[in-house]
Amino acid sequence: MGSVDPARIDPFRLLLNQQSGELRHDNLKSLVFICGDHIPGGQREQISCGWELFSLLRQQNMIGGEPRQVAYLLRIIQQMKPGRKDLVHKVKGYIECTYEESEKQMILNEVESIPKSPSRQLPSSPPASAECCNVRCGCFSCNCDPCCSGSCCCVIVAILMIFFGVTAALLWYTNVFPEVSKHLNSISNENLAHAG
Repeated sequence: MGSVDPARIDPFRLLLNQQSGELRHDNLKSLVFICGDHIPGGQREQISCGWELFSLLRQQNMIGGEPRQVAYLLRIIQQMKPGRKDLVHKVKGYIECTYEESEKQMILNEVESIPKSPSRQLPSSPPASAECCNVRCGCFSCNCDPCCSGSCCCVIVAILMIFFGVTAALLWYTNVFPEVSKHLNSISNENLAHAG
């Protein structure tokens, strides 16, 4: 049983192995989204690591050792969110070590010729208030997002309850409506006279 000759290991596979090992979960989800047109629909949700994604892209002939395929790999790594400059530098280092000057320029030119704004953009996360309650009453709007934290709704409701409670007490115990007070005073039952 002989040892494996390091020269026989495909450098592109080594690059993919490095990239796969350093992808975080959010990076992987971003790459799956960016490459979604090249991944069969049923397989998108099943991808759990970088190697699975890179294997699918190799089967689709999107990435590989050819300059245009390496250009595609560099482009998707650059578009990945959140950005990972360290992974971009590793792909560029691979390009520097593997290709001649004319091929390097072709790869970099191909990457730069693709529009900066990708055709498939990651969906922006919905505002926190969209996931929570939202109250609109008359002239004010209140929601339970972290900046509001529901406290403004509670304060407004508490102020309104105090206002209505004080108003009801004043109406109950004062002579605001003299006709009602006269009628209540004319009733002979003492308890009924103070009933309001």
